[in-house]
Amino acid sequence: MIQSSRGRIKERQTGKDLRISRDREARMTWCSVLHDETLACLSERIRRQPFPAELVRYLASDLHVEAGFLIDALGLPRGVISRKINKNENLSPGQAERVIGMLRLVGQVRAMVVESGKAKGFDAGRWLGEWIEQPLPALDGRFPAEYLGDSAGREWISRLLRQIQASAFA
Repeated sequence: MIQSSRGRIKERQTGKDLRISRDREARMTWCSVLHDETLACLSERIRRQPFPAELVRYLASDLHVEAGFLIDALGLPRGVISRKINKNENLSPGQAERVIGMLRLVGQVRAMVVESGKAKGFDAGRWLGEWIEQPLPALDGRFPAEYLGDSAGREWISRLLRQIQASAFA
């Protein structure tokens, strides 16, 4: 069952309903589910499921960054997104793809830490929010946030996170 107005999503693989929730821990679980989805399933989800613009505000809160910073980093039009949030409207599929891509990165960081066995008390959203605002030598001194505006950039950041994980266990 899919209900568009509040972001209710039926998870195809597990049959569970996922909700864009005001509860932060529920949203972190949702990030992990999105991270685990195949790109084909994710594309189908974005195409068929409306995502409320309010998700941008929740994501910014989870990352502990200003909503304007996140909107700019994702290459979204600030005025349009603000209007959609205020009017409780849904993101367009292209806008949703960028936000969901960022949620997947949060899920990736969360999964990395769970795999390390040190997840207790770790805040994946906060860590990622701080990390994207730091210049990195691997990016020639650029900020990871500069790469979040398109899918190729987000994939590059995802690979960089995997490399960080691999070197941590080497």
